[in-house]
Amino acid sequence: MQTETVVIDRIFRGPPESANGGYTSGLLGTRLPGVTATRLFRPPPLDRELRIDIDTDGGRLMDGESVVAEARPGQIDGEPPDPPTLGQARAVIANHPMYQQFHPFPGCYVCGPDRQPDDGLRIFPGRLGRWDSVAGVWQVSTTLADHDGRVPPIFIWAALDCPSAFPLDTTEGKWIVLGSLTSDLRREVHPGAEYIASAWNIARDGRKHFSGSAIFTVEHELVAQSRAVWIEIDPVP
Repeated sequence: MQTETVVIDRIFRGPPESANGGYTSGLLGTRLPGVTATRLFRPPPLDRELRIDIDTDGGRLMDGESVVAEARPGQIDGEPPDPPTLGQARAVIANHPMYQQFHPFPGCYVCGPDRQPDDGLRIFPGRLGRWDSVAGVWQVSTTLADHDGRVPPIFIWAALDCPSAFPLDTTEGKWIVLGSLTSDLRREVHPGAEYIASAWNIARDGRKHFSGSAIFTVEHELVAQSRAVWIEIDPVP
């Protein structure tokens, strides 16, 4: 058993009082080799010491004796759909909910319109003509670079998260939260570069929604892909 403590800084929030689901998933996913499946059990707390336990079966993010999230080896079948061009991805940003309707979490680290370029990822997916497919642009801030000049993989996990929510056909008046995320990271992301983020709807089963997302270079090389499960909930006051 390997154990370490972590604190999720408030900058990495999704909803106002809990961490972004993709970032939290990456805390565990980046500590396991290969394709990894993560599952969230409760809202990840901010600004509080948490514990990560890694063993031969996988990993767990613990808040005291409560399991916040777990990770296990995963599998993704198939390749993502072909992405749009960078120009097409830029053009549909105007269809993002921040321009069209109320955004439930405007301070979200990944897709929140209230975040600044060096304070969030600012990925704003818009619909690609069809309701079940979206795309956006990830302009990678140079502030994400580590001491070796590389972008840590946890930010790729985060970038895969939020886009996968936008192609879903959700029930009016409901919110959705990330239930699980399975990610396959294949290439590095470089600070200062632009990438295409795409996502598509897969299926629905009651309150559960299934979708996929991917990050591509502007030359359409696959950087990473994921499969997500989103859960409908009643709005939080």
